[in-house]
Amino acid sequence: MNRWAPVCVFVAVLGYSLPLAQSLAQTQDQLDSALMNAVMGGQLKEVQRLVQRGAQINAKIGSLGAEPLEGAASTGNLNIVKFLVEHGADVNPPGWMGSSALGSALVGGNPQVVEYLLVHGANPNAKSFNGNTPLFSAAARGDLAMIESLLNHGAAIEAKDGGDRTSLMSAASTNHEEAIKLLLSRGAKVNDQAASGETALMMAAEGGHPGAVKALLKGGADPTIKNFRDGHTALDYARTHNNSDLIQLLEAAHP
Repeated sequence: MNRWAPVCVFVAVLGYSLPLAQSLAQTQDQLDSALMNAVMGGQLKEVQRLVQRGAQINAKIGSLGAEPLEGAASTGNLNIVKFLVEHGADVNPPGWMGSSALGSALVGGNPQVVEYLLVHGANPNAKSFNGNTPLFSAAARGDLAMIESLLNHGAAIEAKDGGDRTSLMSAASTNHEEAIKLLLSRGAKVNDQAASGETALMMAAEGGHPGAVKALLKGGADPTIKNFRDGHTALDYARTHNNSDLIQLLEAAHP
């Protein structure tokens, strides 16, 4: 930014030149918006040029208030993420609706970006507006590399979302058998209950996921636990959906 710009804004605010203040503010907004566009377009050289011209690395863009680092993380562009962090980007900004750069990186799907942000201080337990942690999201995607990275950097394996659901429940309800096995091997509680009383086993049964059900039973899931709403067990869920494979599995597991 022009080194005299702050002085001009100060003078303008005093009433000497309101149009000048508006012009300067507009120019800054344009620079910041251009930076976000370059970030989302993966244009590293343009990002570098705009930052040199005075675009704000931690600017909140648009009505949602997203920041450039969130944008870069969501595209999975490691080089732009590195540049922004090296030039002062906040790795733990209070993003829109509780979003975070780390959460955006999970959407971007680049485990290197996730690892880089974690190494540089990103909070592995930051929650979104609905209480989801990055681990919850990684489990829902069945992304083993990201689950490992998050756990290695201190992600709380028993953190719960707004409905008291855990990451294990997230993996179970989305039928990610290997993610279930990984979480159990790292200490996830197989018989935890959500606010509704549902367990991971019930969620897997309701979703019609025999692979997930097998993994959970092998990991010690109790098929006799009842939910709080109507006293149903995982077997009841399977019967409700008339899933013969699951009914057979769960009947065999009942004492």
